[in-house]
Amino acid sequence: MKKFYLIDDDENIRGILTNIIESENLGIVVGEAEDGMEGAKKWSFYNPDIIIVDYLMPNLDGESAMREISSQGFSGKFIMLSQVDDPSMKSKAYERGAMFYLSKPINYIEVKTILETVCKTIDLESSLSLIQNTLTGLTSLAKEVHLPPKSDVMKAQEKLEKILSELGVLGETGKKEFKEVVIFILNLHGKKYVLKDIYKEVSSDINARSLEQKIRRLIQKALQNIAETGIKDTYDPIYCDYHSTLFDIIEVKKEMDFRRGLISKGGKVSIKRFIEGIISILELHLQF
Repeated sequence: MKKFYLIDDDENIRGILTNIIESENLGIVVGEAEDGMEGAKKWSFYNPDIIIVDYLMPNLDGESAMREISSQGFSGKFIMLSQVDDPSMKSKAYERGAMFYLSKPINYIEVKTILETVCKTIDLESSLSLIQNTLTGLTSLAKEVHLPPKSDVMKAQEKLEKILSELGVLGETGKKEFKEVVIFILNLHGKKYVLKDIYKEVSSDINARSLEQKIRRLIQKALQNIAETGIKDTYDPIYCDYHSTLFDIIEVKKEMDFRRGLISKGGKVSIKRFIEGIISILELHLQF
């Protein structure tokens, strides 16, 4: 059972979140805080798996609270809440480590879906750790009997090609550069990185800014294709596999509503969020 810690200055919001978490059997709320300062001081006492934190709070805002909590050793998942739907705020939230960004007012179904996804991600990472430890001995044995496994880079490239194909962007401009960025990050083996630095490392014939724009257009096209798939069938395996793993589920919904003609602007993408999702899939693939 997952342990949740809520940091929000609105008691009603904390109550709504608690009701969703516990009525849907997603876990238990082990503690609450009314502002970022209190949350950063008391979180470790509760040892939560997931921290839901509001962006705009007195004393210490959500972004600063996340930074402070992370510096104290929190290794779980953050979910950011905000009443303001601002792209720059979302970007900062993801940079600080938020796995999802939820907009207020609270939508029961969206919150439930996102919390389920986060819980499944935690379970998956735990399983991966166990598998990795188990396979350590098998890898040593393979070396002793001179049965070299297939190149991890080759396996990653093949899987990446399959993902891009399923997303319908295999023929898009920027595919080559995107693959180079992903493989470069994969080879960092979990080390922290700054995307702008990675762009400089892999770009030879174009500048980093142009490379970023090409990658963003590719990801935007992938979002459009996922939205079209979801409109046709929300149970489609490709939609189910990728809509919440690679994108902000709220942005997917916006793109779907845009394509239905219900709103005037479609969803936006986060390059880092998309790449981190791809990396997670590739790391899982490389364990087998």
